[in-house]
Parts: sequence; structure tokens; C-alpha cells
Amino acid sequence: TEAGAGAGPGTGRGDGGFLIVYATQTGNAELSARGAARALGAGGVSVEVVAIAALTHEMLRRANRALFVVSTYGEGDPPDVARGFGRAMMRKRLKLGHLDYGVLGLGDRQYPDFCNFGVELDAWLAESGAQRLFPLIKMDGSDSRAYAAWRRELVRLGAAEKGSEPAA
Repeated sequence: TEAGAGAGPGTGRGDGGFLIVYATQTGNAELSARGAARALGAGGVSVEVVAIAALTHEMLRRANRALFVVSTYGEGDPPDVARGFGRAMMRKRLKLGHLDYGVLGLGDRQYPDFCNFGVELDAWLAESGAQRLFPLIKMDGSDSRAYAAWRRELVRLGAAEKGSEPAA
């Protein structure tokens, strides 16, 4: 895993920190995840940033709070790097009643299954007992309304109000 801004030894556990998971095809979801990590870190929140391909059941079990920044590729598919996660993890229901989470889905409104991987991930987390910190946010490119909603949620969760703006 990669430690993000403000990461410390208790990262992602009961210290109020966040596990930030990204699934990207072109790099935009990773940029947004790292931007969120910088913003939360600037607010004094510990974070750990990890690619979805490296995410394990143990990491989810240890985390109390997680943010997922995931893109949808093509006709509603997960990014290539997330296919293994979809096959290995999302086909089973885990016991995640301890986990509070939020999902930012990135996609292209031109496709009928806009942000489908984010929708599927959000549903799987809820079915596994995890509690939403906020409703799924779907963003297409530079959608200022969705970006503002994402920014508001990050600030509510402890991100710095100014500076260290999360990438859109």
C-alpha cells in the first residue's frame, strides 16, 4: 500500500483516519483520490491511499472509515485494474458493519450505465453492512455541482476548508 498525506502508524483504524481506495483506467480517479488525501491530511486527518487491486479483505476489516474513488470504463465496466476485485471480493458478502464509507463515481454521461462501477460498489458495500457517510456522488468530467458536493463532504469529514484542494 501507499501511505498518503498525514499517514501514521494507526492509519485506517480507530483513529478517525480514512482508507482511500481508487480504481482508475486513465488516472483521473487516482488524481482525485490523492487530492482528497491531501485535503484531509491538511485538515489533520490521517489517510492511507491504496489502489483497488491491492485492497484486501483484511484492510477493509481493519478500516473504520473508507472513501472509494472509482471510475467506470466503457459500457459500465470496472476499470481493468478493478476486475480482480470485482471477481474476488464483490461476489461475496463480507461483514462490514463496522465500516463507514463514501463513494465518488467518475464516468461519462454519454454512456447509459453512467458510473455503473460506482453504483455496483456502493450497493455491495451497503449489502455487506457498511454505512454510507453520504449518498453516492456521480461525476462526469468537470461537473462543478458534483465536485462541490464532493468537496463539501470532504470538509464535513475533516478536510481543510482552504488549500490542498482535491483534484476534480
